[in-house]
Amino acid sequence: MNKISLKTSAKLNLFLKINGKTQNNYHDMTMINQSVDLYDFITVTKGKNGINILDNTSIEQETNIIYKTAKLINDEIRKIDVDIKLSKNIPMQAGLGGGSGDAAGIITALDIVYDLNLSDDKKIDIAKRAGADVPFCLFGGSKCVRGIGEVIDDVLCDEFSYIIIKPRENMPTKDAFALFDKLEKSEVKADFIDEILSKKKKIDIDFVQKYFYNDFEKIMEQKFDIISQIKKDFYENDADFAMMSGSGTTVYSIYTDDNLRKRAYEKLKNKYDKIFLSSTTKQGVEIL
Repeated sequence: MNKISLKTSAKLNLFLKINGKTQNNYHDMTMINQSVDLYDFITVTKGKNGINILDNTSIEQETNIIYKTAKLINDEIRKIDVDIKLSKNIPMQAGLGGGSGDAAGIITALDIVYDLNLSDDKKIDIAKRAGADVPFCLFGGSKCVRGIGEVIDDVLCDEFSYIIIKPRENMPTKDAFALFDKLEKSEVKADFIDEILSKKKKIDIDFVQKYFYNDFEKIMEQKFDIISQIKKDFYENDADFAMMSGSGTTVYSIYTDDNLRKRAYEKLKNKYDKIFLSSTTKQGVEIL
């Protein structure tokens, strides 16, 4: 095969707890992640002159997670010459895992185009070195993610409907972790994890409202007033739940009544530039 096109989904963190640091100075985390139907689109074509990325971003190629991931495969599996076209729709520096999803898409695409026959373990090995969210994004769906992103378990979760808002304010992930390390220590417990893993408890809206939390949220609310304002706007427009995703600055809401969700969207779309209606999806990467 000489060419493949695919789409990669955004992710929302329904729960995010920072447990501390590992001996290697990585952050040990417990998360409940959900793929949603907000997509980037990627086309990979065999080329003749190394790894080339064409995209609608201003990211330098050498610092691009797509380039980093392709180079891992080039250096460790086999030499590749590819042209990669990326159409970026998932906002950047948003806590939505857009770059991680793109990296997962590249692993999937190169495995198929070059007939590498990579095992899941090998894909995960490449993915976790590309970025902490990349292993989850390879598979997507509803998952409990632990450790430094490499321990992944299926969870049962209702198919929620969302409104997603990305404000103009940005926060690079590494800067958010640096702020957390200086200011915060998580006091949130994750005892409920046993319920959803061992006892196969299904996550519904009551469970979300009772247990779910994001360790980054309080820090980002202190830094950016807009985080609290978006949550306030959601709750004033009948949201069942609202929270920041990842290290921010995106805030999402869950609605169990779709009429209320659509009404809220119509009210808020004139206030916020980047606002999306979105729903649960079961895959992180889909071949087109």
